[in-house]
This record gives sequence, C-alpha cells and structure tokens, in this order.
Amino acid sequence: MNDLLGTLTLALEGAPALALAAAAALGAASVVVSPCHLAGIPLVIGVVQAHRAPGRSAFVVALHFGLGVLASFALVGGATLALGRLVGDLGAWGNALGAALCILFGLQLLEVVDLPWFRPPTADALGSAGRPAWMGFLFGASLGPCTFSFMAPALGVAMALARSRPAHAAGLLAAFLLAHTGAVVVAGLSGDYVERFMRSRGATRGIALFRAATGVLLIVGGLGFVYSMR
Repeated sequence: MNDLLGTLTLALEGAPALALAAAAALGAASVVVSPCHLAGIPLVIGVVQAHRAPGRSAFVVALHFGLGVLASFALVGGATLALGRLVGDLGAWGNALGAALCILFGLQLLEVVDLPWFRPPTADALGSAGRPAWMGFLFGASLGPCTFSFMAPALGVAMALARSRPAHAAGLLAAFLLAHTGAVVVAGLSGDYVERFMRSRGATRGIALFRAATGVLLIVGGLGFVYSMR
C-alpha cells in the first residue's frame, strides 16, 4: 500500500492528465484505506439509513453528508492554515468531536437513546437536508490531520504550481476533494443497497440486525477516537 501511495505521489508531478488522475486516486484512497476514516463508512451508512424517507433518495442524503465533509475541508482547513497550525488540526477537540458523534449516533441506531437531532425529521420539517450535511461537516472536521495527510502531496504540488499554472493547481485539489466526496457517497449508498436487497427478500429481521451492526461499529469507531486522545 505504501508503494502505491508513493507511486501516486510521484504521478502528481507528471503530465496534467496523469496528475489529475493521481490526485483523484489519492482522494478515494483517503476514505478506503485510511484507518481513521473507517468510522466514517458506518457513519454515512447509518445517516442514510436514518434519514432516507419517501421522496428523499439515499443518494441525496449521502450527497448532503459528503458535501458537509467537503465544506469542513474548506472552512476548517483554511482557518487552521491561517492560524499557522497543522492544516485541519483541531487538537484533542477534534477527536472528542468525532468520538461524541460516532457514539451518540451509534446508540441512536441501537435504540438505546432517542436524541431528536439524530432522528429523521418529519416530511415538512425544514433542515431535513441540513442534518446529514451538518453531521458530515462535524465528522470531516474531526478527521482534520488524517485527511490532510493524504492530501498533503497534492497540496504541496498545487502550492508549487499556484503562480505558474493556477488552473492546474486548482484542478489537483478539486480532483482530490471530489474523489474523496464521491467515495463517501458510494459508501453511504452501499448500505442502502444492502438494506433494499434484504427488504426485497422480506428479511425484516436482517434489516434490524444490519442497523444494529452499524450502530456497534460506530460505537467502536468512537471508542477508537477516545483511545487516540491518550
């Protein structure tokens, strides 16, 4: 895996098309192979399960979550960079935020707690799209340095090219971020496909177990955030 990431990093300095493809591959890899992003997969699956409703597709819910993650990169990354800190680093607060989000939503899926903010809104409630987006934003903010460690090679090349080739520099960052967001959306849809398949087979008990398993994975991921604070 290290060899693959090293190859992609070198490709960032190649021809424009190759560099853009490498940036996109790094963006997808930051979700698929990053240990600290593993909790994000059951989280987005759980968000889709909880907030998908008649008239609102799983894709829309997952996309809102992914756009929230994307917004966190821009706002949190920009703010920490302006303050002269490691890009995206919120310190212990970031880990605490990720832990709280995963554990609380995991308990909600397990029906141990009933927190209104984690409940799917009613059909006529405003902010039905905002809740998944806010959860994506908070989760993205909590992952700060982990995400930007994958983004660092693309960011470094982009900064070096910013004056001579600004369009190419912007394209590298856009390719990374869009691929990262796309991978988050696909992760959310994967859970929806599993649930729809079980529903088509009448496996009501299986759906309940799937949601419970998602909740357990979220709690484990939250405990992982707590452990990383030591």
